[in-house]
Formats: sequence, structure tokens, C-alpha cells
Amino acid sequence: MTAPADRILFAHDAPDIDAGRTALATLGPRIGAVKLGKTFFTAHGPAGGNALAAARVFLDLKFH
Repeated sequence: MTAPADRILFAHDAPDIDAGRTALATLGPRIGAVKLGKTFFTAHGPAGGNALAAARVFLDLKFH
């Protein structure tokens, strides 16, 4: 059975990597994954995703 927290994603689409780290440290086990948007990914690339990899990462890159 899936834990309720596994269904909760924290959406982070700001270029501030420290804010993402702080939020993940605060939310920790209360979330199942972090969703990174194109603003964050464009600013930091794959290294930014790795920096927040304490949680599962979902990249939401809608480049149209």
C-alpha cells in the first residue's frame, strides 16, 4: 500500500537552489517527491536536480 506522503509532490520552480534545499529539509518525510520546473532546471541544469536528490525528482520541462 502506498503511504499518503508518497502522493504529495513539492513543486519548486524558482531559480533559488537554497530555497529548495530549505523547503526539502523542512518537508522531508512529509512528501514523496519534488517537482522541478523549467525555470529551476534552466538555472541549474542536471546538477541542480542532483543537489535536491534527497527526494524523488520529477522534471516538468515544458519547452514548447
